Amino acid sequence: MSSQTLQTLPALTLWQPWGSMVALGVKWVETRSWPTNYRGWLVIHAAKRFTLEEREICLIWPFDEALKAAGVSMLADLPLGAGLCVARLDAVTPTEACVALDKVERSLGNYQPGRYGWVFGEIRSFDEPIPARGYQQMWTWPEPVAVEQLKKVTRLDVRVRLDVSSPTRLRLTPEASPTRWRPPSP
Repeated sequence: MSSQTLQTLPALTLWQPWGSMVALGVKWVETRSWPTNYRGWLVIHAAKRFTLEEREICLIWPFDEALKAAGVSMLADLPLGAGLCVARLDAVTPTEACVALDKVERSLGNYQPGRYGWVFGEIRSFDEPIPARGYQQMWTWPEPVAVEQLKKVTRLDVRVRLDVSSPTRLRLTPEASPTRWRPPSP
């Protein structure tokens, strides 16, 4: 039996449905108006706020298809005010450098000039959402986390891809080797 290494982690609160998009392995780049020098694991927390506008976003592509593929049938099923997963932040780059993203990933963020793409290299989900109060910016998650004990989330679990034969229809694509955007080499 391996020993658990408990880590105190920073956390990042995202509004729904974007928090769930990360936890489901659909969103691998979070866009922010500010950069960070931090690299490593952080908890993705779903905000308690869930406005009418954000609920309506859940009903349009690609959010609707991703949520359906994950088995979410009612918006009330989306966790609020809770930690969803941990994500390993590997890179932060200006959004102008985010040129090789697929249409799904690009539609899940704000890639206007002057913003930053926070690129996740690995995501691991909690068994159940963990209730916690969220904060703006990065904050410290209240309980240590045994990251290596959490289930890995991959694009094979719930990866929604654009079906090129029908631009308005999505399908799940089991990829033998998922491609993930990487920042350009210096």
